[in-house]
Amino acid sequence: MFQIWVHGSFLASHHVKLPDGTLEKSHVHDWSVCVHLYRQTLDDLGMVADFHVAQTALSDILSQLHNTDLNGHKALQCPYPTAEIVARFIADAMSAKDIAPIRRVEVTEALGCIAIYEPPQQA
Repeated sequence: MFQIWVHGSFLASHHVKLPDGTLEKSHVHDWSVCVHLYRQTLDDLGMVADFHVAQTALSDILSQLHNTDLNGHKALQCPYPTAEIVARFIADAMSAKDIAPIRRVEVTEALGCIAIYEPPQQA
């Protein structure tokens, strides 16, 4: 299997419900995102995907989140916009771009705090 990854970042606020049932105060993170794309065999150009195309697609997706309150984003409100929900949103949005299959999406909310979403693998 061959893999590439592209990286991006965005600033956004959010708040989530804590395990004790209380709601956090809204706060801002400098979110970091890494999207891994893969293929079992390379395409006719010898690539998993063109890095520029994949990076542009990721930048377009992250621009929808940049400088926003994630709690106000319709796709991220189930039930709260956790890093895990953000990772799944980005994976689904990248998959819709049909560049290459998504192996995993890593979202870093804070130093040492990484959520990973791995969509079901495509055949």
